[in-house]
Amino acid sequence: MSLPPEPICQEPAPETLTCEPNTESSDQTESYASHSSSPTAIAFTQRSAPTNNAQRTSATPQPAPYADAGVTDDGIAYAGVAMLKGRDERTGIEVEAFTGSVQVGAQNEAQVGMARLGVSSDDGSNNASMDIFTAQAHAGIYNKDGSTGLNVGATAVAIGVEGTASTGASGVTGGVSIGLGAEYSAGVRDADGDGYGEIGLRGTLELGVGVTIGLQIEDPRGWGVWDYFK
Repeated sequence: MSLPPEPICQEPAPETLTCEPNTESSDQTESYASHSSSPTAIAFTQRSAPTNNAQRTSATPQPAPYADAGVTDDGIAYAGVAMLKGRDERTGIEVEAFTGSVQVGAQNEAQVGMARLGVSSDDGSNNASMDIFTAQAHAGIYNKDGSTGLNVGATAVAIGVEGTASTGASGVTGGVSIGLGAEYSAGVRDADGDGYGEIGLRGTLELGVGVTIGLQIEDPRGWGVWDYFK
């Protein structure tokens, strides 16, 4: 008697494996980014349009007779005249003589003066000025140091000098004057546009003899301090 043939076993054909790049979903990528140890820069609005009379002097090329009125994009209505007003782009010298101006809106201001002389760097971060028989009052959110926050004050100056020395972000302001009045401002800005903001503080007190003190201090991440702890 013959035995039945043994079954023949065949190995299954090997499966072809396909390797695809491991791509994270957008949600995973966002989650990873949100937990990254690197510091996250804060976005600050950069302002280039003048928000007060002094900035309009700096923005006027070449000193010349001046008369202007208008409304800025954010709704500040202004008007001003001067026998001479402007900044020489070659030397950085600024002049404003026999001047008067007023503005209303987010930044309110009224000022008159016999003369205001100054000199400034092209970006305005370093500057010095002298006031001769000037008077001004202001209140609003756009501060003299370029920060946005709150300012209020009124001063009358017979003669006064003031200057700011700055790295382009952090800096100090100092001044002395003969006059009466007081002013104060506090706000934030990003003068060098690196995403790390600066806090700006400024105060003036004039009781016959006056003193102005101001500080602009950048977030330490802007100094690279955090790099030593990575």
